[in-house]
Amino acid sequence: MADQNTNSDRSADNSNNNDKPATWEMRERRLPPRVRIESETIDMIRRVAGDPAEVKRAQDSLAEAMPQIMAQMEEYRERARAEAERREQARIEHERQMEREMVLRAMPQTDLACLLCQLDDTITYADKRITYTHTELNRHLSGTTHRREMQLRRAFRIDEDDEERAQCPICKENIQGADAFVAHCEEEHPEQIEF
Repeated sequence: MADQNTNSDRSADNSNNNDKPATWEMRERRLPPRVRIESETIDMIRRVAGDPAEVKRAQDSLAEAMPQIMAQMEEYRERARAEAERREQARIEHERQMEREMVLRAMPQTDLACLLCQLDDTITYADKRITYTHTELNRHLSGTTHRREMQLRRAFRIDEDDEERAQCPICKENIQGADAFVAHCEEEHPEQIEF
């Protein structure tokens, strides 16, 4: 029975010892950095120097140096924050570059047909069958082929008669020549140009 009491007393002592550091750490974490630094420094000074005058002098010098220490800590935090932002931007850019490369690897690079040509009724069947490489297709799409003015010119050529005359499908006016038809659309029907 006595042995059991001794064991239980030891376990109670151990649990009390374990609680004290945890409580101390929690108290220290709640203190702002400046108070934590000051309290640690003052405790160190009291341990090393027993003379109260020396402790007072050390406290005064610490109080004078504290703004500079805090400024240095803030400067370090700013540098660390800027470095973290730079690394994050570099990581994001790297991920975007990897995505671009994966898309380009997955995309076929030859025998590409132009979808706009396929959907445009004014493009001839022979032109719809043309295939491009990736670079040629980009050049074709940025060229004049799919501009509204060129589409109107092709539509006029489809509708014109032997004398190069065609009727405007909107106002039924007879017009001669593709250039005149485009000019007529720009003046009378600008909504047709701004496709």
